Amino acid sequence: MASEESLRLLIQNKLASGVLPGHDCTKVFGGVSNGETCDGCGEVIAKNHLVMDCIGEHYPKTIQFHVRCFYIWDWLLQSYLASHSIRAASRHRRRHRVSNSPRQVPAA
Repeated sequence: MASEESLRLLIQNKLASGVLPGHDCTKVFGGVSNGETCDGCGEVIAKNHLVMDCIGEHYPKTIQFHVRCFYIWDWLLQSYLASHSIRAASRHRRRHRVSNSPRQVPAA
């Protein structure tokens, strides 16, 4: 299996290009592999290894990962979602900024 850094870059690129979903799974199952191909790294998951099945908005397609690839994808996804929600909140605050200057009252 590839190094941690090369897996991270590969999965990050798949997230950025939309090949891997950019949203959380609603259900995650784990079990013994039947020789599935990992959607994270593209390698076959050996029959004596565990496979992580991810079901979410992409249903009925199940996304399948090596355990290691699943955790890298999940970590990258949570980092991505957190940075986007922080940016969105920042944009919202800028649009709705309240001035600290005294209010001008129109002359009567």
